[in-house]
Amino acid sequence: MEEFKMAADTTYRPLTYRRAGGDESVIASGGKLIIESGGTIEVESGGILSIADGALAAPDIALAQGSILVGDSGGKAAALSAKTEGRILIGDGTTIASVAMGTDATITKTGALTIAAKAVTAGKMAAAVGTILVGTKTSGDVTALDISAKGAFAVGQGAGETAAAKTMSGDVTMDETGAVTIAAKAVENTMIALAAGTIAVGTKTSGDVTALNISAEGAMALGQGAGETVAAYTMSGDVTMTKGGVASIGAGKVTSAMWSAGSGVAAILTAGLGGSASIIKTDTTTKTVVAAHGTKDRAVLVVATVDEIFATGDTSRTLVQVGETDTLNKMWGNATFPNGLAAGTVLVGAFTNTSTKVITVESVAAAGTGTGGVSIVAVAIPTT
Repeated sequence: MEEFKMAADTTYRPLTYRRAGGDESVIASGGKLIIESGGTIEVESGGILSIADGALAAPDIALAQGSILVGDSGGKAAALSAKTEGRILIGDGTTIASVAMGTDATITKTGALTIAAKAVTAGKMAAAVGTILVGTKTSGDVTALDISAKGAFAVGQGAGETAAAKTMSGDVTMDETGAVTIAAKAVENTMIALAAGTIAVGTKTSGDVTALNISAEGAMALGQGAGETVAAYTMSGDVTMTKGGVASIGAGKVTSAMWSAGSGVAAILTAGLGGSASIIKTDTTTKTVVAAHGTKDRAVLVVATVDEIFATGDTSRTLVQVGETDTLNKMWGNATFPNGLAAGTVLVGAFTNTSTKVITVESVAAAGTGTGGVSIVAVAIPTT
């Protein structure tokens, strides 16, 4: 049988071959090493897989989802799981780790950073000397407000407006130490609260003020001595005073020692041979001028001094009459005495006082704007 032989293809050059004289297998340019399904390339311990100036595509690397490759202490790549929500990769000087942020701030998987309440302390903020941080009209924005001027402070400028630095002025000022000064005459009546019938007085504690109640009729503030707080008193003793400011000298309170002249008259009064009484325009009363003598009639000399003009007002003047018990007008009747007489006028009269009867002055208060006041002095000398 004739042997059939194929002619050798001298033009074919294999792209995979064993390098002559060595232990290297070569895949030449254009060649390919194919690992069929189920096949494995295994580099044993101590072996080295080197890709010099080549490229290893990411899809060619097997890696669990959410993991990254990190070099280990042996110089090899190791898979590090970085998929835990909110964790970040941080180097520790040797390697890196996936850790959660601290308590002052947290971060979500979307990158939203949240600073914890009260986490930003004074030491973590920067502000120039003399400034404070204030919110601005742009919600959420903060600016530095300079309040370094002496006595300056932050003052609100209205809803939605940024606070401004101001110094106190007008009625009240304040210095850099916080000392407040009220300007002279700046405190007006409407600025002071006092209960009705009280006045403001200085107390023993220098600079302190208290309310003194002088609402009682005729009461007034009286000094109690140097360094003592004044007190409220009503006039008493020899002289009294009404809420209208009208003062009255009590019967028999003017003694001979009080007279600059006329001591003889004073002696008569002191001896019980006379007396005095005063009438003011608000009096509706009957006053005793001289007490009754139990057994003797008396010759009476009466001196009347007009203290206030007897003038007719809206209705009438003060009505006054001088006499004795049961005959109140025995000396002067109120129809004529002392009608229209000016203040300072002196009237003198005389009558006989019946024994056992009191010498009196009787009055009816003036009405409306009427006026009239008189002082009566009577000297009564027994006729037997």
